[in-house]
Amino acid sequence: GLHCRSVRSARMNPAALPLEDIIEPAAVGIFPLAWGWWVSAAAVIALTAALMWLFIRWNRHRGMLALTLPLLDQAKAEYADNQDSTRYCQNLNKTLKRYLKACDESSNLSLSGEEWTAYLVRINPRATLSMKTTDALANGSYRQQPDLAAELIDSELRQWLKRTSPERVRKAVSDAAGKSPNV
Repeated sequence: GLHCRSVRSARMNPAALPLEDIIEPAAVGIFPLAWGWWVSAAAVIALTAALMWLFIRWNRHRGMLALTLPLLDQAKAEYADNQDSTRYCQNLNKTLKRYLKACDESSNLSLSGEEWTAYLVRINPRATLSMKTTDALANGSYRQQPDLAAELIDSELRQWLKRTSPERVRKAVSDAAGKSPNV
């Protein structure tokens, strides 16, 4: 009886129960972050910086190609019109020297002949130039070449330019400058 009566009165009056108030814990805050979040944030920042650097580098090379390849087109069109191989080879050398100067001001642009083609190969050894192309670049500016393979030369020079980034030119020029004796 008595117990039932106290439960019934508790149902009626919740303040009559002998319970203490429940204290809720404080909400979990965002800070300080766990070390995993810091590592993830650092990785995202590093990845973003690397991607931006690669994009800027790629975009610079693409922009330089956009200025250089039309010069090759112009030289090829002029050669198709007048069949002057000497002038064509001079235009090709001039275009390559402009590209190298834009990549690195300290490029050795006074070279000619076999030294010039060796310099081009040294800048980018992976981009192969055939004997016809190197002969045209080395000697075509000085003598008429009736058997000039303009399509092959144009194709190889385009590939060379696409594979020769400004960074590769700067590295090759700085490596060559480091090997030469100081005067």
